[in-house]
Amino acid sequence: MKPKRLQRSDRIWCGLAIACIVLQFWWLPGESRSSADSYSTTLEGKLALYRMLEPLFPRVIRNSETLIPASQSDTLVIVSPDRYPGSDEEEQLYQFVTGGGTLVFAPNISSPKCDLSSLGIHLSPLPYTASTSGNAIATANGNGTTAVETDDGNSDEQSQPTMDAQTSSPPDTKKSPDTGADPSAQQPDNERATRRTPLDPLSELSMDHDDQEDSRGITGQALPSDEGLLADPDALPSDEPTLSQETASGTFTDESFEWRTTAEIDTRVRSGQETLVRTSRDEVVSWPLGQGRVVLCSSPDVFSNRSMMFPETRRIAVRLIEHGYQHSVDRHARDSATTSSQMPAVVVSEFLNVTMSYQNHGVLLTPSLRSGTLQIVLAAILCGWLGFHRFGPAIQDRTQRRRSLNESAMAIGNLLYQLRSGRTAVARYLEYISAALRRRTGHGLQQDQLQHLAALSGLPEAEIRTRLDEARRISESSEQKSVAEVAEMLRWLASFHHRLSGQRDQQHT
Repeated sequence: MKPKRLQRSDRIWCGLAIACIVLQFWWLPGESRSSADSYSTTLEGKLALYRMLEPLFPRVIRNSETLIPASQSDTLVIVSPDRYPGSDEEEQLYQFVTGGGTLVFAPNISSPKCDLSSLGIHLSPLPYTASTSGNAIATANGNGTTAVETDDGNSDEQSQPTMDAQTSSPPDTKKSPDTGADPSAQQPDNERATRRTPLDPLSELSMDHDDQEDSRGITGQALPSDEGLLADPDALPSDEPTLSQETASGTFTDESFEWRTTAEIDTRVRSGQETLVRTSRDEVVSWPLGQGRVVLCSSPDVFSNRSMMFPETRRIAVRLIEHGYQHSVDRHARDSATTSSQMPAVVVSEFLNVTMSYQNHGVLLTPSLRSGTLQIVLAAILCGWLGFHRFGPAIQDRTQRRRSLNESAMAIGNLLYQLRSGRTAVARYLEYISAALRRRTGHGLQQDQLQHLAALSGLPEAEIRTRLDEARRISESSEQKSVAEVAEMLRWLASFHHRLSGQRDQQHT
């Protein structure tokens, strides 16, 4: 039966090993990700956008390993990153764009301030004004009216529907109210072709998706940030940006749609700049940079799962990426005459989301090395258990306990005192002195060497002869000697030994 201490330690080691094994199934598949990335199903996530882009473009890739795509002609989509690029990463993006790549960039809605000077990207949070708050929060009722919560806390119903109600029940704009015909049919053919470029097959497919979603009666849901619209500027939380909801129009559609943002693009004019979406200010702009192009959005909300539920914002999101992808297609068409490569890809970058989780924890916790880390920890636990656990019977301890010189002298003294005989101690001391003298001079305590011993010790030759004869008689005698007599002889032998060693000036008692 094992002792309780060993049983308790075995349970602890076993529990640690089981925990490492369970972590390989629980912790390994799902690393911590951002709630706004292309894997998230939350309202601010981008999974619906990724699923929609897959059938619309030849190649759609998620990339969390590197920031820059493998091909220089790809379209890089960076939407709502957890962190913004550093100086080295900004330089890599600049080289990618000026070399012919396309960048579609939208800031994080919670921290919209972003400055990437080399790329011409300058975003700042919206200042708090009466237009951004409206001094009221409007919500759509089920009967199509609008309930406005005023400053005094009372509710008033108006007959004019809000933008949420319009998006929840979109009007049928496919027929003209006067003629009943498609309004696009009244436009010239060349204008319709221009509005559907750059990718006509993709445009048809995206329109089909819109028609299918229109019949489902999908209604919108407000983002949690709606609750942050406060009437009192002093009551605004300092760590949350101001959210603006305005009606926007764009070059890709004749219909107005809701635009939600917390950032504004600087008003500087860039060379070749185009305004793609506008409210009271520019919300989406595009400009060439080197051989590439930059498409800058002031808000990532248009790409979110929430916006994918409405045809207008869904169409705008696809058109914005399509606008940047057209540049990649044109560059690929120019380069295909000299090089044979596959079609450019739309690369949804998750690099700035994934690296945020591990930049302070070390590379061993990254998804690529996490499995090996857990196995190393498990092996260390097993080695610790093997070293701590004892198998088989206990091994007899054959090591002898070493004593100090004082303990040895006390033990010998007690033994001699109990035996009441000191002849053994005197005999051993004589042997010790003789052996030490033989190592130094080559001879021991012989009778013919008394003159030499007297010269070494400085004692009279007669005293040496008398004392040595008495010591030999005590060591060889079988009679019991008194303790005082033995102690006196041992004291003289110790003094004689010190004198032979050259220590004549020390007094020994």
